[in-house]
Amino acid sequence: MGYLSGVFPFVNKNSDLLTFILNTDYYSLLLVYINSMYTSTFMDTTLLIVVTCIILLLLLMPLLFFVRRRVDIGLEDDVLILKYPLSTKRIDLDKELEHWKVQQAYYLRWGVFYSINMMFKNGKQRNISSLFNQGNYALLYDFLNSRFKDRRKPE
Repeated sequence: MGYLSGVFPFVNKNSDLLTFILNTDYYSLLLVYINSMYTSTFMDTTLLIVVTCIILLLLLMPLLFFVRRRVDIGLEDDVLILKYPLSTKRIDLDKELEHWKVQQAYYLRWGVFYSINMMFKNGKQRNISSLFNQGNYALLYDFLNSRFKDRRKPE
């Protein structure tokens, strides 16, 4: 009894905690202590993982935004080849292009940029902007203006 009052000074002789300690074996007390210790550590680890994932997601969002808009353009005869980061699309412009037009956009910080909007016969539309792809835009504009000038729609 003197040992327990030295280790747990808040325990007096009439305490329910003291009766509980005296009636249980020390292994179960050790297991209860270890369980509470690992439960707390598990919660801390889970919180750390969640916070880390959120921070990584916020850091990767701008990268995903710019990669999504990155397109390399290749031209073979009348076939337009669009190379996206994860796929490649081949479009036969002579058969599929319905019309195309050039749009102008004003951005406050970046100035004036142009976009080529191509509408296809199957109802799909593709946009190539000079905001991210100046070289690709110039190549496609020259090609469309020389080969498909009759399909250009006025602004």
